[in-house]
Amino acid sequence: MLNKIIIISSVSLLLAGCAAKQPKIIDKPVLYERPELVLPKVQPVTQSKVEWVVITAANAEEKLNYLKTKPNVTYFALTAQGYQNLSMNVAELRRYIEQQNAVVAAYQAYYANLPK
Repeated sequence: MLNKIIIISSVSLLLAGCAAKQPKIIDKPVLYERPELVLPKVQPVTQSKVEWVVITAANAEEKLNYLKTKPNVTYFALTAQGYQNLSMNVAELRRYIEQQNAVVAAYQAYYANLPK
């Protein structure tokens, strides 16, 4: 009998407690402040001078003798296809950098135009 009274009392208290508070419904969006986007300043690229010497069958002897007078000379050779691939790789890097700059600009514009 005591168990029934305890159960009935518990259930009635739970039902009364749930019925007392109605949830509040907000139909407007809740605005929250976002932290300011702080991006580090990008230092411009500075490149050192690179001297290219083109050696062909016609000028090979002359250019090789000239290069022997320079200290610590290293020879690099590219085929026409290799040079074209190198050029395409540089163009691909440029495209990628420009896309990344566009993404950063979009983030800056997004955070700059938020209501304060």
